[in-house]
Amino acid sequence: MLYYKFLISINKCLINEKCTSLYIKDFSPKLIPLNGKTIINIYLNEYINEKIIEILLVNIPCLLINSSNIIQCQSQLSNSSRKGQISIRFSNSIYILSKENIEYCQSSIISINPNIVYEFGGQILHINGQNLFIGNEQKIFIDNYQCIQIKQTLLNTLSCRLPSMISKIYNITFKIDHQVINIEQKLKVTPNPIVQDIDPTLSFA
Repeated sequence: MLYYKFLISINKCLINEKCTSLYIKDFSPKLIPLNGKTIINIYLNEYINEKIIEILLVNIPCLLINSSNIIQCQSQLSNSSRKGQISIRFSNSIYILSKENIEYCQSSIISINPNIVYEFGGQILHINGQNLFIGNEQKIFIDNYQCIQIKQTLLNTLSCRLPSMISKIYNITFKIDHQVINIEQKLKVTPNPIVQDIDPTLSFA
């Protein structure tokens, strides 16, 4: 009977986070898209030579890719926005939880500005919405042209510099990691303005 109690005590300790010095030091990104396929980088405070049995992101399995110095896993689909801890279970029954939460977010586009531009390029396109800066990377495409993202200045506005394009109406696509969002608004590219005359040509100071 005493031996049985001793076994229970050991098992209880092994699956208790306080019984190990191992912990999740940091992870990135902390905001991820719903459709999954985002690579999560998890940093532990020390190396552990144990097989990882399971990684959960808010109770959703994360597909293990690498378990060497940095643990990497690929997020899976979530059917709704949710927020919670990352948990990792090892083969020796050690079970650890992140102190910070990871969050599945639904991104949405509200508007673009401007929606009419000239052919010569270099103009700044602003995309306004919610949860635009999530995942590992964000890309904007004007049909097959990539719009080069510039430094973020506003929380819910993503800005990029337009390339030179021929005159026509273009579709805009916003990509977060592997999630593609088609923007309803179109971008119209018009011919460059032409100066035909200047009048007057002289002016007084």
